[in-house]
Amino acid sequence: MNGVAWHIRNGTIGKAGNKSQGWARAVVDFPVPYRHDIPQVRQVMARTATAMWQEPSWRGVILEQPEVWGVQTLYTDAVLLRVVARTAPLRQWEVQRELTERLKNTLDATDLGDSAEGAAGPTAPDPRRPRPARPRPRSPVRPAILGT
Repeated sequence: MNGVAWHIRNGTIGKAGNKSQGWARAVVDFPVPYRHDIPQVRQVMARTATAMWQEPSWRGVILEQPEVWGVQTLYTDAVLLRVVARTAPLRQWEVQRELTERLKNTLDATDLGDSAEGAAGPTAPDPRRPRPARPRPRSPVRPAILGT
């Protein structure tokens, strides 16, 4: 993707996976604020993904109807929902980017996205419930090797 050519000595590979044959999977993890009705958001996400799949320009790229797998992770102020789509080989990133954008636009238009507060500004916080801090982005963590 970024032009790096890796050189691997003969005999050092025990097993290998190939993502350029058969099919691939686009995975979209989308954060949704707690205040939203999760079943309603799931329905909107499913309709959006299915509409994209049904478009003639995406029919050869997305191989079958996308699925909303549901809640993936809970954060302090959001629920992470997962949508997946089986794609043609090496087309998963293209589908992932387009589907993410469509989900955001659709959820905003239906007042279900976090940025739906948009031009009107944020709504007043509920004085009974302090707003939790946003989770920090996680950096990749590599496990320490014991004894080194």
